[in-house]
Amino acid sequence: MGLPLYTPGHLAERILTSASALEGERKQVTVLFCDLVESTALAARLGPEAMHTLLNRFFEVALDEVHRYEGTINQFLGDGFMGSIQTETLPRRRPDCRAGAFWVDSRIR
Repeated sequence: MGLPLYTPGHLAERILTSASALEGERKQVTVLFCDLVESTALAARLGPEAMHTLLNRFFEVALDEVHRYEGTINQFLGDGFMGSIQTETLPRRRPDCRAGAFWVDSRIR
């Protein structure tokens, strides 16, 4: 994965054109922790090449979904990631704004 995939276009543009992007600002965010369930057993069944392909696809879909809501992936670790999304950009499908992370997670599944 290269920098263009890791840094969404909206964020790169903002960093290049906005002082607040460099100085920082306060926003309410939803933090998303996501990983593959039972990935060790899955890797044993699939083998290393197929597991590598599956992880690449998983991260590609995850990046697309998080970036769709102007979020960013803060960290990749093993078979998972941590991302953050401005709460105001998530669909208001549930009264609890924290539930937005579950909506994004269900899109990744």
